[in-house]
Amino acid sequence: INPYGAGDLSGTHDFFGQVVFHENWFPAREYFPSCSDADIHALEALRGADVEHFIKTQRKPNCYIPSEDDDALLEYIEIDSGGLAYVGVAHYMLQKDLLATISIASDALLGSRDTLDALIAPTYTSLLDGSYAVFTRDLFMNIDNQAWDLVRDYLHFGFSDEGQKMVVELGDLTPNAAVLAKMRQHVKNGENKQVDYVPVAPDKCLHGTGLNETPYVNQFGRDKVRYTCDACVPGTFKRNIVAEACRPCIAGTFSADAGSSDCAICAIGHTALEGSPKCDICQPGWVRNSTSLACVPCAAGTTRNMSMLACTPCAAGTSTMGRTASQECMPCIPGTAALAGSKECKFCTRGTYSEQVGQSACDACAPPFSTAHIAQASNASCMCPQGMYGKNGIYVQGGICVSCPEGMTCPFGSREEFLFDPALAGPEDAHPLVKEGFMTRAFAPLTVYACFN
Repeated sequence: INPYGAGDLSGTHDFFGQVVFHENWFPAREYFPSCSDADIHALEALRGADVEHFIKTQRKPNCYIPSEDDDALLEYIEIDSGGLAYVGVAHYMLQKDLLATISIASDALLGSRDTLDALIAPTYTSLLDGSYAVFTRDLFMNIDNQAWDLVRDYLHFGFSDEGQKMVVELGDLTPNAAVLAKMRQHVKNGENKQVDYVPVAPDKCLHGTGLNETPYVNQFGRDKVRYTCDACVPGTFKRNIVAEACRPCIAGTFSADAGSSDCAICAIGHTALEGSPKCDICQPGWVRNSTSLACVPCAAGTTRNMSMLACTPCAAGTSTMGRTASQECMPCIPGTAALAGSKECKFCTRGTYSEQVGQSACDACAPPFSTAHIAQASNASCMCPQGMYGKNGIYVQGGICVSCPEGMTCPFGSREEFLFDPALAGPEDAHPLVKEGFMTRAFAPLTVYACFN
């Protein structure tokens, strides 16, 4: 047996499986399998003699082939000698000369060979009098109370004598006189004032629209929820058709218009908070992070003003003084220096100095001259080291350092002129000193004599 039937988009598909097998027959795919998707799609694409050739030579036996096209199903079972299908009676009636029906009984346990119930064939008579009941079902139209003005004329015509005549011509069944009278009365009455709606969320909301849930109390005093698909407000988006709420744009992105299906990335140097309808320029000293898309402070050693797109390293001789989010770089003061991109200006080390504002490097004292401390701001700080004394003036005047005579000590910065004229020396100035056990004369203070006894 090669079964054919409706696809899973049809209520006929579900009804057949539930009646013949059980409630969850189609989802479980029990009893007999479906043919492969490849075979089903291949058959759908064929026409004419190619359909007959496929069914007779390539169709796998005993597997279910679905189709949403009833005319295609009829074509398949006309070709397939083992074909069996469940279709609407109207389609059978239009081609009953080519097809055969199967009589069935209403016995839920015994098959047609063993049942004592009558086997009933589907005919207009058996369908109308209810004797063929296993595969019959009512069709319903559910009308929104607020939509009656839109459908009243259509329904009135459908249940009129002229409309019922067209139903018969198409091969469908007309309701019996009692049902027809009831339907006409429903159309005449229109809105059902006693109906209590059961809110149902939509199956989908289109791109750029999100599901909104609005609580309300209906005319019967019951709490209800009104479900609507509304355009996403600026600052939010939805790119799928799932019935879910719109999502806020992430930080660094925005949606300016209602009904957006996506968010745009802010331009370089601009950013936006989560859920923003527009971008704002990052304030001076801040820049947009390429990963998080949020404004972040410029790192120490870099700066940004409103004319810059990115944080820019400080020029040589300047720094941000160790601070982040700086709008400008500050020049190094004398006694300090900085290379390009430095976080802070560094103190000149011992033996070096810087006299100018904004120096990129400290100047070194010529050996053996050095400085007593770091961060010296003048070349006058270059002095002779301990164990030597200055001769012929200071460093910048071309002075030189001479080794301290034997029998004397020369503290750091000792100078010859302070020995000859102590009035020239300040409280921190030094000169060579005679050691204990030695002596000099006033007219020759650097000539040292050893004392005896």
